[in-house]
Amino acid sequence: MGLRINSNISSLIALRNLNATDSRQARSFEKLATGLRIVRPQDDPTGLAISESLRAQTRALQQATENARSAENLMNTADAALSNVNDLLNNVRRSVLASMNDSMSPEAISSEQDFVDEAIETLGRIANTTRFGEIPLLDGRAGFDMETIDDSIRAINAEEVRFNPVTEVTNFSVGVTTSATQASLSLSGGVTGGDAMIEIQGPDGTATVSLMDGATMTDLANAIDSVREFTGIYASGTDIFTEEYGSESMIRIRNISGSGTVGVGIGTLPPGGVTTAIGGDIEATFMGESFTGKGNRLSLDTEGFRGTVELMPDTASGADYTFSIRRSGLLLQMGIEANFESQLTVGISSINPDHLGIAAITIGGKEFEGLLSSLHTGGGNDLATNPENALRILDRAMSQINEIRGSLGSVSQHILQPTQRSNEVAIENLTAAESSLRDLDFAAESAEMARNQILFQAGTSVLSAASTLPQTVLELLK
Repeated sequence: MGLRINSNISSLIALRNLNATDSRQARSFEKLATGLRIVRPQDDPTGLAISESLRAQTRALQQATENARSAENLMNTADAALSNVNDLLNNVRRSVLASMNDSMSPEAISSEQDFVDEAIETLGRIANTTRFGEIPLLDGRAGFDMETIDDSIRAINAEEVRFNPVTEVTNFSVGVTTSATQASLSLSGGVTGGDAMIEIQGPDGTATVSLMDGATMTDLANAIDSVREFTGIYASGTDIFTEEYGSESMIRIRNISGSGTVGVGIGTLPPGGVTTAIGGDIEATFMGESFTGKGNRLSLDTEGFRGTVELMPDTASGADYTFSIRRSGLLLQMGIEANFESQLTVGISSINPDHLGIAAITIGGKEFEGLLSSLHTGGGNDLATNPENALRILDRAMSQINEIRGSLGSVSQHILQPTQRSNEVAIENLTAAESSLRDLDFAAESAEMARNQILFQAGTSVLSAASTLPQTVLELLK
């Protein structure tokens, strides 16, 4: 080989390799110091892009989990207040039952009424002051705003709603295919062939009435009306009806003694004879699905709406009854996308005494139910005026509270808690995937660092030796 002075090729080769070894050694030091396999984009461009995507998804899931946990805390806060309301209503119910006892003096009833008044005022305070942070929960502002309601719809309790994404108001329609009916029997005459005693069994209980031979159909109707408070059955024209609607409403009349026959049911009712009738439940279509209710009340559960709709008595079949809801309620963001699959909108109805209960209706000339506020002194259903109807109002109010609590519990148990568990598992898997891409294998990198250190030392020695090669030319000049 030739000897050159101006260009030391061996030295350049040794220097290039030494620089490469130094660069690799520096990267090893940097990785070991940070614990990361990918410190700079040039370490693994594709791996960096994937790991950043995984990291963003992980952080989104962490926030979604926190959102679900916060929503569950909100539900628990509302439920704790509703539990106290339940206790109050139970105590009010006890007072109503006590006032219906004839042994109660007017002074004692007045004392019980004072407690009822205080309980209703306390319930109002609970409704107006229960909050989760700055969010009012039980005064109606966490519920859904009804834009329009058909006059034939008596009450709506919306628990979950999926709103139309392009409009502020979402419309719904209930198509009644079969109307709810009362149990009913026809009166065909009075009592003939002797005296009779009949047993009348209805939704509210059983009573017996005695009828003389020759009693007219009017006498029979009056006798049935005389025990209406015990049976829940009344006469109207030539028919008798249950006060309630639906398949759980039944009339059963039995001729239990005497030799007379009674003009009720199909034909006449002989001694020992029994005749019965059962009411019918409402049937309807809603959002393309068919539902059978309980009386006039429909429990609806579809992708777009979950809740109950109660129609007025004797609502005509073969017609649609509409209502619309303005965008409102509590929006719960439980996923990582801004779409309906990741979101849930729930509502908590007002429990204010002016909202608990239901608007009064008249059936068979008698007014039924009303709002809880009407149990206050002078409200029309106080203990001295109408304790029987006060009891119905309380039962309805307690049912509404239980429905709200049941809905909140269902959302927590079947949606929020599984969402948290699912998100936590996803976070674990995504973190593991990101770690495999981004985190450093210290054993492998330590071995690589040792190799680079040895190569660096060797490269330094070789460069030193290569730098001395031109000096051998001096031997030729001696």
